[in-house]
Amino acid sequence: MSYVSSVIEIVVVAWLPGALVFRLPVAERSRRAALDLDERVFWEVVISLSWSSAAVLALAFAGRYSLHALLAVNAGVSAGIALVWRTRLRLGASAGAARWTLAIPVALAVLGAVLFFPPAEHVIGGKDPGVYVNEGIQIAQRGGLLIRDETVAAVPARLRDLFFPSHGNATYYGLRFMGFRILDPAKGTVVGQFPHLYPAWIAVGYGIGGLAGALQITGLWATLGLVALYVTGRRVTGAAASGAAAGLLGISLVQIWFAREPNSEVVAQPLILAAIAAFTFANARRDRFFAAVSGALLGLLLFLRLFDAVIALAGIGLAVVLLLLDGRRPMISFLVPLAVTGGLGALYLVTVMPAYMELPAIFVSSFATSRIAAGVAGLLAAVAVAVLAARRRALRIALRDAVPWLFAAALLGGAVYAYFFRQPAGRLAWHDAASLRTFAWYLPPAGIAAAVAAYVLLALRRFWSNA
Repeated sequence: MSYVSSVIEIVVVAWLPGALVFRLPVAERSRRAALDLDERVFWEVVISLSWSSAAVLALAFAGRYSLHALLAVNAGVSAGIALVWRTRLRLGASAGAARWTLAIPVALAVLGAVLFFPPAEHVIGGKDPGVYVNEGIQIAQRGGLLIRDETVAAVPARLRDLFFPSHGNATYYGLRFMGFRILDPAKGTVVGQFPHLYPAWIAVGYGIGGLAGALQITGLWATLGLVALYVTGRRVTGAAASGAAAGLLGISLVQIWFAREPNSEVVAQPLILAAIAAFTFANARRDRFFAAVSGALLGLLLFLRLFDAVIALAGIGLAVVLLLLDGRRPMISFLVPLAVTGGLGALYLVTVMPAYMELPAIFVSSFATSRIAAGVAGLLAAVAVAVLAARRRALRIALRDAVPWLFAAALLGGAVYAYFFRQPAGRLAWHDAASLRTFAWYLPPAGIAAAVAAYVLLALRRFWSNA
């Protein structure tokens, strides 16, 4: 009976809400209904996971999270959608059929099941994996993002520094344990050092399968990352090539290591890839539904990893500039969800995670004002050139022809420099300078050369192709 209930819980958390949202008769549903079965299921899962992520974070922010509460929210939302739209949720004849490509994500799932499990049993705090696990289990057991520690609150103020020395920091008082910061010693308020999206899923796994379920969450997200790479690449390279790429990623030692060790990178991987895939699909077909999905996914990254979110947003920002160059504007249905989730993410970071924001603030402040001003000026200039080119046909054609060559040359030049010539100097540490050469320990130099060559060929041949 417990096995059956666990399966039902997984379905309600990871598939049901997204399946119904995907079927809503809005925003040109026939376009997404025509997708192959494997792609439809992927998007249903991604949407469900995104919704459940937001629900867990909202419940935990209010101090009301429990697995039963999450299941009730998801079941209630699903029931509401079903009652309002009823038979109109059927895709009917417009649904794309199952094709041979369905075998690819199934094979990737099997590959993940074989290589990504069993997970590392890293539950002791002090290092990042243990901090993540304990953050997640605290959410599952206490129901909130912040921890109320009675022991900390019970220590008299005059004796506090004997047990919890003050760090003299404006964003937090001191440490309860390594990776857990005391925000208010009088109230005993403690918070983990990492954003809560990944710990939220550890909490979900803990609720469904106990400690074993909490540890297995990482491998499941890593497996979804393989499928996300396949879905993202298939419209550029075709199903066979993208499936092969995802398979090669799956047998990579780096992917296997991260799939078994608690870390938030494996959650960022499928979310970023799905955001890119949705953005590509939306702008190729002016699809409002996938534009909204892309914007929401990008904003959700702020609850996971700030640096990764900034990199992803910068990449999408560059894509927006290229869209302007091509005479297309970013869609409102993309910008609004991005603004909403991004705004909530920024509010979360400055209110719940001020100590986490300290290092990014120091990093930004280390740049000279002139460099920041130059970067902003360069961005504005790029946007201005793109807008101008969109209005002048000759300039637009010239830039469209030049951009693929510029991208290919930049990547090729960067790869050659990083592999053969980059050396530590000034603030550049040795391990950073040698990062590409170190990566060759896991992917042979011939593999790196093949990847660079393939990117150059794709950039020159398919850069402006519509997915």
